[in-house]
Amino acid sequence: GTSNLWLGDDNKLGIVSSSATNGEMRLGVNNSEIMRINTTGVGIGSTAPGVALDVVGGIRASSGTAGQAACWKSDKTLGQCTSVVSAGGACTCS
Repeated sequence: GTSNLWLGDDNKLGIVSSSATNGEMRLGVNNSEIMRINTTGVGIGSTAPGVALDVVGGIRASSGTAGQAACWKSDKTLGQCTSVVSAGGACTCS
């Protein structure tokens, strides 16, 4: 079966749902599912994650330094551009 935990007024602000049948956990806001966790991974904007992190939509990452863009380094960790770049531009990531 499925168990639900409603948060907020009138059951509309947030929901955490767990299913014993398929081992999934669902998180939602305003009665809309926004994230699902299953045995494969985490889906954000996806109800059927196919990899460890499956995102449908844009992703924003911050380097924590004002004026510097974040980037993915070759070792798959988050780095920062050594210079400010325009939207869609390339940078040297460190």
